[in-house]
Amino acid sequence: MFSTGNYSGERAVELDGELAEANATLGFAVHAGNFDPPKAVFHLTRALELNPNYANAFAWLTIVRFTEGRSQEGLILAEKSIELYPLTPYNYHNIAWGLYYARHFNDSTKQYQKAISNFPNYGLAYDL
Repeated sequence: MFSTGNYSGERAVELDGELAEANATLGFAVHAGNFDPPKAVFHLTRALELNPNYANAFAWLTIVRFTEGRSQEGLILAEKSIELYPLTPYNYHNIAWGLYYARHFNDSTKQYQKAISNFPNYGLAYDL
């Protein structure tokens, strides 16, 4: 049993550690809930080993990498999530957010403008 609390993916991983979705959910929950990047990376990476085309795992691992200050790696992961799911507006916001926190303000603004252009009804696209 993990000592991370009662997370939604925790029980699923206990029941079947071969589920990409369970590992990804637990990885993101551990990151967001306890800010435990090593454990989050472990589960998110495991999710991608199990399903290399799982865009949510790429998007969530992107967030972990950005918060660790690993912006180049985060951008590569974010681009992969867009490659897999180009019609998901959050993936575009994720890149813009990461660029902003990496202090690439002009590139961040361009990415947000792209998100607004492609997804005008998506609220996070206006996070400029």
